[in-house]
Amino acid sequence: ELGDYDPRRHSLGYVSEFRFLANQTAELEARIVELHKTLV
Repeated sequence: ELGDYDPRRHSLGYVSEFRFLANQTAELEARIVELHKTLV
């Protein structure tokens, strides 16, 4: 749904719009963003 990482499309906090886990933390979201940035 997100596709490859694109800084023009993926603004700060974009991961918070999605629920990956019931107890999703800010730390998890930061890690997801870091991994997503590798998909260019």
